[in-house]
Amino acid sequence: MIAANISNRVVIEAVEWPLGNFPPTYQRFSVWGDTLTILSNEVPDGSQFALYYGKLHTLDASTSTIPTPHERLVSLGAAGFALVEWAAYAVNRVNEGGELTSINYRLEGEARLNLFRSDLKRLGRQNRNRIRQLYIPYTTPVSKSIVTGPQ
Repeated sequence: MIAANISNRVVIEAVEWPLGNFPPTYQRFSVWGDTLTILSNEVPDGSQFALYYGKLHTLDASTSTIPTPHERLVSLGAAGFALVEWAAYAVNRVNEGGELTSINYRLEGEARLNLFRSDLKRLGRQNRNRIRQLYIPYTTPVSKSIVTGPQ
C-alpha cells in the first residue's frame, strides 16, 4: 500500500483489517518511506481497511485545524520564540528600553517557553499511559538482560 497520498502524515498508529470484527483485528505492519507493508500470514484481499494515523495541523490566514482549547498554547509558544529571537536581535543595538532590553526580552521569552513546554508535555501522547502493542510482534524481541555471542 502506498501511504504517500496521506498529506502531512507524521505517524501511522494502527492498521485494522478486516473491518467489522469485534474486537477489532489489528495487523502488524512496517512503514518505509511512503510504503506501508502488512506483515500478516493472511494476504489482504483488497477489501477496505482502517488506517489510524497522526498528521500535522494546518494554520494559515483562512483556516486552522488546531483545536480551540489549544490555540492559547500555540500563541504562547509563538510569543516565547519571538521574544527570544528579538532578544538576540536587540543585543548591541540602541533600544528605547535601555541596556536591559535584550535581557528582559530573553527572560520573558524563556518564561513563556517554559510554560509552553510544560503544557505541551502535559498534553503530549508520550506521557499518557497506554498499551502500544496491539498484536504479537513479527519477530521475537531482543532480550535486554541476556547477552548472546556469535553462533
